[in-house]
Amino acid sequence: GPTRPPPIPFAAVSTDFVLPAMFPRVLGAGLAASLMVAPAEAFRGSTAMSPRDGSMRPANSGESLDRPWDLQSAARCRPALGKEPRNFTGDQRKDCGEDAFFLASPASAEAFIGIADGVGGWRENDVDPALFAWALMEHCRELAESAEASSPMPDAAQSSSRARCPKRLLKKGFENMYAATDALGSSTALLASLDHATGVLRLANLGDSGAILLRGPRCEIVMETKPQVRGFNNPRQLMKAPVGVNTSGDSPDIADEYEAEVEDGDLLVLATDGVFDNVHSAQIAEIVRQVRGASIEELAETILHEAYEKSVSKWGISTPWSIACQKRGLLHIGGKVDDITVVVARVARAG
Repeated sequence: GPTRPPPIPFAAVSTDFVLPAMFPRVLGAGLAASLMVAPAEAFRGSTAMSPRDGSMRPANSGESLDRPWDLQSAARCRPALGKEPRNFTGDQRKDCGEDAFFLASPASAEAFIGIADGVGGWRENDVDPALFAWALMEHCRELAESAEASSPMPDAAQSSSRARCPKRLLKKGFENMYAATDALGSSTALLASLDHATGVLRLANLGDSGAILLRGPRCEIVMETKPQVRGFNNPRQLMKAPVGVNTSGDSPDIADEYEAEVEDGDLLVLATDGVFDNVHSAQIAEIVRQVRGASIEELAETILHEAYEKSVSKWGISTPWSIACQKRGLLHIGGKVDDITVVVARVARAG
């Protein structure tokens, strides 16, 4: 399937820094120049997702929670430097480059959140992968908010669960999107749910986005996903290919599943590879520990800021991306310029 814009042996484009030679439509003079601009205050498209139809209710809002466990979520995103601004219509799609996300209004059984990362290699075929990623997330959100999402699973072996697990939701959401929309391309997908009654957190991950669950005052990492890849810079991906393009994607059935029992105050961080290629998981945990008392919006913004700063850095820092490149014999210093999307969710227990 299509890959991320891949690094190959580097070519110098200025006297003081080097850039990878990428697909022609990805790397150009505009991107090279943009790397010289670093003011964090000038983020374009740093987007906050506000509560939608009561989708996020602070525990101190004065509203009585009718569920033992709840999930309070916020998102931040920004496109990679060098990308033209997008003008999406509607109140759901934001300019996240080729990333997408959703924060679903909680159904009676579970609360759902999710992120997707459109695979940039499709631009070589004049396909905008952002449209695919958003369509996938929107269909997943619609299912999560429907009565279907909170109905019992039909499988007898799983009849004790009251709610649809993220993997089943991803599969149905992809099927619905495939049948109902003209969006082409491919993306990764990562969905998470919290069972309001039992406090069980479930995740389904397909591709190279990631999630970590942080606990306690030290922000210990108690659960972490692993990326699913076909090869270097080539993630597992859901796909709807244009007619005549000889490639195929992965089935949602191969998504890895994770499960954990949460505790009050746990923090769940979902992020695209624009974060995890630039910031180590342990560094994210330390960042959150230092500002743990902040709001979820501030936590998401802080993680986004750190990832952005690393993504455009070229001097004297080691990043997960630079380490991965070096293991494959590719010279790379600093971070990886990419779209960045972060969702931070705090677990709250009633009473």
